[in-house]
Amino acid sequence: MHLDLDNARYQDQKDCMNQIIADGQSPFLPKNLAKYHSDPIIKQGKFWYITKNQWPYQNTLHHYLIISNLYWTQITDLDPQAGPELIEFTQWLCQHLQVPGGAICLRFGDTNYSGGTIDHLHWQFIVPNLKAPTYERVKFSIGKKRSKLSP
Repeated sequence: MHLDLDNARYQDQKDCMNQIIADGQSPFLPKNLAKYHSDPIIKQGKFWYITKNQWPYQNTLHHYLIISNLYWTQITDLDPQAGPELIEFTQWLCQHLQVPGGAICLRFGDTNYSGGTIDHLHWQFIVPNLKAPTYERVKFSIGKKRSKLSP
Protein backbone atom coordinates (compact mmCIF):
# COMPACT_ATOMS: atom_id res chain seq x y z
CA MET A 1 0.00 0.00 0.00
CA HIS A 2 1.30 3.42 -0.96
CA LEU A 3 -0.06 6.75 0.32
CA ASP A 4 0.99 9.96 -1.43
CA LEU A 5 0.87 12.97 0.90
CA ASP A 6 1.82 15.28 -1.98
CA ASN A 7 -1.59 14.68 -3.59
CA ALA A 8 -3.64 15.44 -0.45
CA ARG A 9 -5.82 18.54 -0.72
CA TYR A 10 -6.56 19.29 2.95
CA GLN A 11 -4.52 19.37 6.15
CA ASP A 12 -6.90 17.02 8.02
CA GLN A 13 -6.56 14.59 5.10
CA LYS A 14 -2.75 14.68 5.48
CA ASP A 15 -3.10 14.20 9.24
CA CYS A 16 -5.27 11.14 8.68
CA MET A 17 -2.83 9.78 6.09
CA ASN A 18 0.09 10.26 8.50
CA GLN A 19 -1.82 8.24 11.11
CA ILE A 20 -2.46 5.49 8.55
CA ILE A 21 1.25 5.39 7.68
CA ALA A 22 2.18 5.25 11.39
CA ASP A 23 -0.32 2.42 11.94
CA GLY A 24 0.90 0.51 8.87
CA GLN A 25 -2.69 -0.16 7.81
CA SER A 26 -4.31 -0.39 4.40
CA PRO A 27 -7.19 2.08 4.88
CA PHE A 28 -9.30 1.05 1.88
CA LEU A 29 -9.64 -2.58 2.95
CA PRO A 30 -13.22 -2.89 4.26
CA LYS A 31 -12.07 -4.15 7.67
CA ASN A 32 -10.01 -0.96 8.19
CA LEU A 33 -12.27 1.68 6.64
CA ALA A 34 -14.07 2.70 9.86
CA LYS A 35 -10.74 3.38 11.59
CA TYR A 36 -9.89 6.21 9.19
CA HIS A 37 -13.08 7.16 7.38
CA SER A 38 -16.04 9.03 8.86
CA ASP A 39 -18.73 7.61 6.54
CA PRO A 40 -19.98 4.01 6.61
CA ILE A 41 -20.06 1.51 3.80
CA ILE A 42 -23.50 1.90 2.22
CA LYS A 43 -23.35 -1.05 -0.19
CA GLN A 44 -21.07 -4.08 -0.12
CA GLY A 45 -20.53 -6.68 -2.80
CA LYS A 46 -18.13 -9.48 -3.65
CA PHE A 47 -15.65 -7.17 -5.41
CA TRP A 48 -16.61 -3.58 -4.46
CA TYR A 49 -18.09 -1.40 -1.77
CA ILE A 50 -19.50 2.14 -1.78
CA THR A 51 -18.91 4.97 0.68
CA LYS A 52 -19.08 8.76 0.54
CA ASN A 53 -15.83 10.53 -0.17
CA GLN A 54 -14.61 11.95 3.14
CA TRP A 55 -12.88 14.79 1.28
CA PRO A 56 -15.21 15.57 -1.65
CA TYR A 57 -14.07 17.83 -4.45
CA GLN A 58 -15.28 21.39 -4.37
CA ASN A 59 -18.58 22.08 -6.12
CA THR A 60 -19.96 18.54 -5.84
CA LEU A 61 -23.52 17.65 -4.96
CA HIS A 62 -22.56 13.97 -4.60
CA HIS A 63 -19.11 12.42 -4.37
CA TYR A 64 -18.89 8.71 -3.65
CA LEU A 65 -16.11 6.16 -3.88
CA ILE A 66 -16.55 2.67 -5.27
CA ILE A 67 -13.55 0.85 -3.82
CA SER A 68 -12.24 -2.63 -4.54
CA ASN A 69 -12.56 -5.01 -1.59
CA LEU A 70 -9.13 -6.43 -2.35
CA TYR A 71 -5.89 -4.52 -2.58
CA TRP A 72 -5.73 -4.10 -6.33
CA THR A 73 -3.66 -1.28 -7.77
CA GLN A 74 -3.84 -1.79 -11.53
CA ILE A 75 -6.63 -2.44 -14.04
CA THR A 76 -4.72 -5.60 -14.95
CA ASP A 77 -5.19 -6.85 -11.35
CA LEU A 78 -8.97 -6.92 -11.74
CA ASP A 79 -10.87 -10.15 -11.87
CA PRO A 80 -12.93 -9.90 -15.09
CA GLN A 81 -16.01 -10.83 -13.04
CA ALA A 82 -15.63 -7.54 -11.09
CA GLY A 83 -16.80 -5.50 -14.08
CA PRO A 84 -20.50 -6.41 -13.99
CA GLU A 85 -20.70 -5.68 -10.26
CA LEU A 86 -19.04 -2.31 -10.80
CA ILE A 87 -21.67 -1.39 -13.40
CA GLU A 88 -24.41 -2.63 -11.05
CA PHE A 89 -23.05 -0.46 -8.21
CA THR A 90 -22.83 2.58 -10.47
CA GLN A 91 -26.40 2.04 -11.65
CA TRP A 92 -27.52 1.62 -8.05
CA LEU A 93 -25.95 4.98 -7.08
CA CYS A 94 -27.62 6.70 -10.06
CA GLN A 95 -31.01 5.33 -9.06
CA HIS A 96 -30.52 5.74 -5.30
CA LEU A 97 -29.48 9.39 -5.67
CA GLN A 98 -31.76 10.06 -8.67
CA VAL A 99 -29.02 11.92 -10.52
CA PRO A 100 -29.51 13.30 -14.04
CA GLY A 101 -25.80 13.00 -14.87
CA GLY A 102 -22.27 13.16 -13.59
CA ALA A 103 -18.91 11.51 -14.08
CA ILE A 104 -17.09 8.37 -13.08
CA CYS A 105 -13.34 8.73 -12.73
CA LEU A 106 -10.93 5.89 -12.04
CA ARG A 107 -7.67 6.17 -10.16
CA PHE A 108 -5.21 3.32 -10.57
CA GLY A 109 -1.53 2.57 -10.20
CA ASP A 110 1.37 4.91 -9.52
CA THR A 111 0.07 8.01 -7.73
CA ASN A 112 2.55 10.19 -9.63
CA TYR A 113 0.43 9.43 -12.69
CA SER A 114 -3.04 8.98 -11.16
CA GLY A 115 -2.91 12.04 -8.92
CA GLY A 116 -4.45 9.94 -6.16
CA THR A 117 -3.57 9.89 -2.50
CA ILE A 118 -3.58 6.08 -2.45
CA ASP A 119 -2.69 3.44 -5.01
CA HIS A 120 -5.65 1.19 -4.05
CA LEU A 121 -7.95 0.90 -7.08
CA HIS A 122 -11.07 3.05 -6.69
CA TRP A 123 -13.69 4.79 -8.81
CA GLN A 124 -15.01 8.25 -8.07
CA PHE A 125 -18.72 8.88 -8.67
CA ILE A 126 -19.12 12.64 -8.97
CA VAL A 127 -22.18 14.83 -9.54
CA PRO A 128 -21.64 18.61 -9.73
CA ASN A 129 -23.80 21.00 -7.73
CA LEU A 130 -25.17 23.10 -10.59
CA LYS A 131 -27.61 24.93 -8.30
CA ALA A 132 -25.04 26.22 -5.81
CA PRO A 133 -24.91 30.02 -5.71
CA THR A 134 -21.13 29.88 -6.09
CA TYR A 135 -21.15 27.11 -8.71
CA GLU A 136 -17.86 26.34 -10.47
CA ARG A 137 -16.95 23.31 -12.54
CA VAL A 138 -15.64 20.32 -10.61
CA LYS A 139 -11.94 19.81 -11.24
CA PHE A 140 -10.47 16.29 -11.28
CA SER A 141 -6.67 16.36 -11.31
CA ILE A 142 -4.64 13.64 -12.96
CA GLY A 143 -0.90 13.46 -12.29
CA LYS A 144 1.28 14.95 -9.60
CA LYS A 145 1.86 18.70 -9.35
CA ARG A 146 5.02 19.70 -11.23
CA SER A 147 6.50 21.22 -8.06
CA LYS A 148 6.21 17.85 -6.29
CA LEU A 149 7.84 15.72 -9.01
CA SER A 150 11.27 14.30 -8.24
CA PRO A 151 14.02 15.73 -10.48
